[in-house]
Amino acid sequence: MAEVDKQLILESVGPVQAILDAHDGVVNVVDTTDGVIMISLEGGCTGCASTPMTAMQI
Repeated sequence: MAEVDKQLILESVGPVQAILDAHDGVVNVVDTTDGVIMISLEGGCTGCASTPMTAMQI
C-alpha cells in the first residue's frame, strides 16, 4: 500500500485548525506507513483532556 502524503493530511485538518490555532496546538504527522495515519498533537494540546476528541475530528 502506498504512503499517504503528509502535506495533504495537514491541509485536510480544515476547521479543526482554527481551534488548534486558538489554543496554540500543533498537529504533527508521525507516520503514514501502509495507509495508517499516525499523528501527534503538541503545543497547547499537551495534557489537554480534549486531545483524544480533537484527534478523532481530524
